[in-house]
Amino acid sequence: MELNRVNRPLVRYLGGGGSLPSRANVRKVIHENPVYDKAPYNAAQSTGGARNSIEGWAGEERIHNNVHVWVGGDMGLSSSPNDPVFFLHHCNVDRLWAAWQAKHPAAAYVPAGNASDTLKFHRIDDPMYSPFPEKVTPRDVLNYSQYYKYDTLGDLL
Repeated sequence: MELNRVNRPLVRYLGGGGSLPSRANVRKVIHENPVYDKAPYNAAQSTGGARNSIEGWAGEERIHNNVHVWVGGDMGLSSSPNDPVFFLHHCNVDRLWAAWQAKHPAAAYVPAGNASDTLKFHRIDDPMYSPFPEKVTPRDVLNYSQYYKYDTLGDLL
């Protein structure tokens, strides 16, 4: 569907496709994926990793991607950050990542820093893309609890 992008209101098609994740599905992803990710570290890897299960590239839950489809309209497009619900949704995805970390505290972040250069910008010490001048790496933000605490993780663990 083509959307008129000039002087138009926010567009949503709530429930027109996709689905919202259930607590049971979220718990399943957190509990049944003891590793963060597996080679080849992309959407093609369909089993055995929490990242693809939470992001929605693997498994039946498709947590992240299904919400974009369920909200629809602007959330289904590459301009999804124009919808304020985008930020609430991504805060929840961060919360699910924190719950997974709490459930699997010994799990390592992968790919490791010595992984192939073909994985540049995905390794633990590679700088992430940012509009800010300060360079931040995945290692810098793995311990989210030094910055904030979630009060709603208990029901997911």
